[in-house]
Amino acid sequence: MARRVREFDWSSTPLGPLADWDAEVRTVLMMVLGAPMPMNMYLGPDLRLLYNDPSCELFGDKHPMALGKPAREVFPEVWEAMGGRLQRVMDEGVPLTLEDMPVALDRDGLMRDAVFNLHSTPILRNGEGEPIGVVTVYEEITEPVVTQRALRKSEERFRQFGDASTDVIWLIDVETGRIEYISPAFEAIWGTPRRAVLEDRTSWAQFLHPADRKRVMSAMPRCSKGETVTTDYRIVRPDGEVRHVRDTGFPILGPDGSLVRIGGIAQDLTERKRQQKAVEDSERRFRTLVEGIPQLVWSATPGGQCEWVSPQWTEYTGLSVEQSRGHGWLEAVHPDDREEARNDWSRAQAGGELKGEWRFRRASDGIYRWFQTRATPVIEKGEIVEWLGTSTDVEDMIDLQERQNLLLAELQHRVRNLLAMVRSIIRQSADGYDEVEDYVAHLTGRIDAMARTQVMLTRKAGAAVDLESLIRDELARVAEEDRLVMEGPAVELSAKAAEVLTLAIHELATNSIKYGALGCEGRLAIRWFVTRRENGEWLEVMWKENCPSELADASRRGFGTELIEGRVPYELKGEGTMQVRPDGLLAEIAFPLDAGASILEPGPGRPQGANE
Repeated sequence: MARRVREFDWSSTPLGPLADWDAEVRTVLMMVLGAPMPMNMYLGPDLRLLYNDPSCELFGDKHPMALGKPAREVFPEVWEAMGGRLQRVMDEGVPLTLEDMPVALDRDGLMRDAVFNLHSTPILRNGEGEPIGVVTVYEEITEPVVTQRALRKSEERFRQFGDASTDVIWLIDVETGRIEYISPAFEAIWGTPRRAVLEDRTSWAQFLHPADRKRVMSAMPRCSKGETVTTDYRIVRPDGEVRHVRDTGFPILGPDGSLVRIGGIAQDLTERKRQQKAVEDSERRFRTLVEGIPQLVWSATPGGQCEWVSPQWTEYTGLSVEQSRGHGWLEAVHPDDREEARNDWSRAQAGGELKGEWRFRRASDGIYRWFQTRATPVIEKGEIVEWLGTSTDVEDMIDLQERQNLLLAELQHRVRNLLAMVRSIIRQSADGYDEVEDYVAHLTGRIDAMARTQVMLTRKAGAAVDLESLIRDELARVAEEDRLVMEGPAVELSAKAAEVLTLAIHELATNSIKYGALGCEGRLAIRWFVTRRENGEWLEVMWKENCPSELADASRRGFGTELIEGRVPYELKGEGTMQVRPDGLLAEIAFPLDAGASILEPGPGRPQGANE
């Protein structure tokens, strides 16, 4: 109609050329021509008619000759009812409605009666001046038409909703079994055009995951029986991607209560499944980590009230999760440490970090062991909402630290003793040697003897030295077994006793090679005994040489004599004598077995790690 209006010769009418019409008239005309419902315009004193495309059906064979004609000529059959009202709107400039106006319409080749309400509104010059025309809107109120119109609107709203939905909405006609509607989201989720399933509903099944197909196909008959069914399944898209879908089918009943359609909504759960799997994987990794580490893991509220504990906590303390909740965990803490634990929690609230060292009771034997406890707050919106922490058994570490301190003290002690002994050896060795080579050889031998003792002592901190092993080590290089007799009980020597006795045996052996039994095909007997005296157990060692001929230079006294008769009483609080007899040397050494004990072997009442 817009084309017909533009091409009509309006200059041959009282209205004049279209270009000369008032702006208000041209604006209203554009609105009328674009309207989806039937609308007419009446212009000029004789109410010349203009109308839009939807009005063509109303005019029947009057169209297109009605365009530009006076309304009286176009509608003579209803002018009596309609004309006066239109003229009144034109004259008075007020809107009027003509209700229930019957109109005979040619519909589908048949004349049918229709009923309309006509809503007429004046067109005012400059929007508020005199009326220059009338606009009439035709509202059909014929019942079937109204019903159809409402149905079309409902279907349009449904399609707008379905087309905008990210879920797949579908409808199946029960009678034909065809899919009436499936929303565009199908193409995004299934990865294929809707056309295929709209043309052949059964093609939908080819996308089902083989493992789910039988289960899913059995759900549709249940919907056909009026049941609402929700099914989770997987689909395999043409590109090979597997997606998870939750599909709910439900019955749609007609006016008579019979099943006419099956409707459904299919949701894409793929991302939700991925997130769920990610959470499950994270929880599994966390659980594996927590259950695999040796620490006791726990969580608590800001006030130090326990919420959760790991299996290690329950196994170690014997307290279940329920028993540990709140302040129940303090039952595992040593009574002397509980107040400190509470204070540590108070400080943690202010400092943002929990640090504490408390003793926890081990349920298996009731022993308390030291644990280092650390926790970090979980902060949300600037507030601490939870604490996550661990408690680590540091009892062995503390023992090692104490042991390390003892080792350092022992090292300092031994170095002082060794330096003092070396000074004494050097000073004593300087006398009686005319040649530097002899001096160096004897000095080296004595230092080597000291070194062998240190090797034995440093194999383990605080280790004792076996007396027989010490003597054999010194004599192995100089004495033949068939000329040597060794007898005595098993005796463990302290570090100090081993140091002094090693040098004494070395000096006795060296002198025996030069002047005694080991140098003259004689025999050597070394015997030792453990005796009890008033101040405890003593070790007595006897060195007896038997030479086949009288000893040469039997009156010589040197470092060995000084060592046995001087250092044994001083260092070991014992006794030492040497008798050079014509048939061989007799040396006797005796000292308390605990005399001069190593610093790593504290006696009663002596604190560990104390320096001498």
